Amino acid sequence: MSADPTLVSDLVFFRAVVRTGSFIKASAHLSVTQSAVSQRVARLEQRLGMVLLRRHRSGIRLTPQGERLFSATDDGLALIDASISELQAARTKRPVVISCVPSLALEWLTPKTAEFYRVQPEIEVTILADMGTVLEYGDQEDVDISIRYSPNVPSEGTVVAEFSEEVFPVLSPNLLASLEADAVESVTLLHDALPWPEPSAASAEWDIWKRRGRLPFDFPTRDLFVNLVQLCYRAAAEDVGIAMGRKLVVRRQMGRGALVPMPGATSINELRYYLVTQRRNLRPDVKIVLDWLISQFQKDLHELLE
Repeated sequence: MSADPTLVSDLVFFRAVVRTGSFIKASAHLSVTQSAVSQRVARLEQRLGMVLLRRHRSGIRLTPQGERLFSATDDGLALIDASISELQAARTKRPVVISCVPSLALEWLTPKTAEFYRVQPEIEVTILADMGTVLEYGDQEDVDISIRYSPNVPSEGTVVAEFSEEVFPVLSPNLLASLEADAVESVTLLHDALPWPEPSAASAEWDIWKRRGRLPFDFPTRDLFVNLVQLCYRAAAEDVGIAMGRKLVVRRQMGRGALVPMPGATSINELRYYLVTQRRNLRPDVKIVLDWLISQFQKDLHELLE
């Protein structure tokens, strides 16, 4: 006998009666009348040519044939239910998407993902190196968390945390030695022309620093503009000029000795990292990632101050 829609449907009714222990409870569970449940079980028994269960004042009692059929039916339908749940979970599950200013994504956030996966192996994270505030991932999915670097509070989304970045001029040890020996005729200032969306000028980051600081030399300067601060740091490490260092971003180059702070130059704290969400009601996994990001900012910025 092959399974057909009618047989499968009757098996569902039979299973409900056995699992609930009565026709009345099965009817409530299936949202049908007790008569409908009785008719479906009777039809199944007639089709199979055997009695599957008997009614008693205390409920129902399975025959040996009924016990065997219930065991197979219950296992089979439970497997189907579990498979459907897994498929639905796979369809709705998506990674936590973080849009991050490229410099921080490259030098700080991405290297930290291994540490995050050790403590949260069930949560997947996607990192997008991006300068915007709202960005679509795929065809439908929004960014869950944005990390922005700016002198101004982002106008879009909800700012959930902000952290001051220490900013100061950095250069190579070789160039520093040349400056101290008066062995140069001029100095190149290396500019990230797009440090944040819509800067007031290509020199905006240096301009903000110059309100508080002054370079401790009198050599003539010239400017070199690029669109990514890592290019500034690479050029500075190759003795091309002086870059504006963001301490959280440049610390690896400083740790390797490729770059050093300009002696006697002022550090400023007017520039900030902002953590922004696109909605107030966050998924539990997004909240976990957000809390982890905040803790990492607090830990690393505290260590840099020591």
